[in-house]
Amino acid sequence: DPSAYRKPDLGGVSVSSENTLFYTFSSYTGSPDRVKFGGFYYGKNRDMSGAAKIEAVVTSGRFSAEILLKDYESEYYVCSFISNGDVEHVSEPKKVTIGSLEDYVEFGDFTVDSYVSLTQKAEVSVSFALAEGVDVTSCGIYYGETTALSVDDQCVFAEMVGDDCFSAVIPSLVAEKQYYARPFIIDGEDVAYAEVY
Repeated sequence: DPSAYRKPDLGGVSVSSENTLFYTFSSYTGSPDRVKFGGFYYGKNRDMSGAAKIEAVVTSGRFSAEILLKDYESEYYVCSFISNGDVEHVSEPKKVTIGSLEDYVEFGDFTVDSYVSLTQKAEVSVSFALAEGVDVTSCGIYYGETTALSVDDQCVFAEMVGDDCFSAVIPSLVAEKQYYARPFIIDGEDVAYAEVY
């Protein structure tokens, strides 16, 4: 009889994350012998309407799941649940704040690999480190003659070189002129900019 199911104790949601968009959520139940299913709901609404659901294996009363939260500059709510197969018990939601793409990208060295004055082209490379869960859908370099580089300046798109570097050829350079460059990485519709080099 589902109405006779006494809700066992349910821990809230704890989260561990370091340089990743894959968050590990954990919870527990004080009465694992009466629990058939456990897991988490996650979504954008505090009342958990429209939330996605993921089940987790309950071992000795504890369970956890790794969830990718990828909508930059947004808030998610996560709650845990346990069930005996008929009745479900849900914890209070926990808020998780996702930063901008720039919070998950660290740019490294900007290197001029070669410059050929005859063709007025420079081959450059940029190193970077990404948090787990970031996808590079495109990347490139803005360049110009001032440090105030923006999307209105000239731009070249780059090619990935391994998992932590991209390279590009900057054309139409005039000898003896000073140029500045600002690399960028795009993940979907989000952009992360490096400092100006």
